[in-house]
Amino acid sequence: EKKLKKEVGEKYEVREVRKEEKAGESKQKVKEKKGELKKKHLDNKGLQNALEHVKNENAVDKIERNVIRALNKETGREETKTQIKKRIIAEKDYGTLTVIEDIPKSVAAHVSSLSFAEQPEILEADPVVKWNFNNVPKGSEVDVSYAVDGEVSADSEAIVGGEDPGFFSKLTIWFKQAFA
Repeated sequence: EKKLKKEVGEKYEVREVRKEEKAGESKQKVKEKKGELKKKHLDNKGLQNALEHVKNENAVDKIERNVIRALNKETGREETKTQIKKRIIAEKDYGTLTVIEDIPKSVAAHVSSLSFAEQPEILEADPVVKWNFNNVPKGSEVDVSYAVDGEVSADSEAIVGGEDPGFFSKLTIWFKQAFA
């Protein structure tokens, strides 16, 4: 709920949420998308570097699309927004779990038309964004989400994976699991 309100914006009063869920993306689909994204953005060194750090690919468990009807408190008009949310369940311990989201132009033509509860790193303005999560234990749930004006599909694809934990990451993960 807090993420939804932050993404929709403080100037809105949420009136109705229509939720749709679908199965996520398989590990094989994530690997294929990673290869496609590498070829598509050969000139973007930052994106190429980010993709190199996405090892040990991880599947996306669930994709949720929330169509939100909200009242704009400033104008008094009702507006529609769509929140896209992806849930990842860590298939192993990760020192750093990286999620790279390639958002199609049919959802958003530019990153400026998106709002995020947790601000990602912008890899490309057309938009490709990245979140990093440190010391993620196997079995943990990680959610990434964003909102856009209007009603859109949930066609974006995520590339998920990460690096094996080093000694200190393993120690941190062990503490998280021991005291959870």
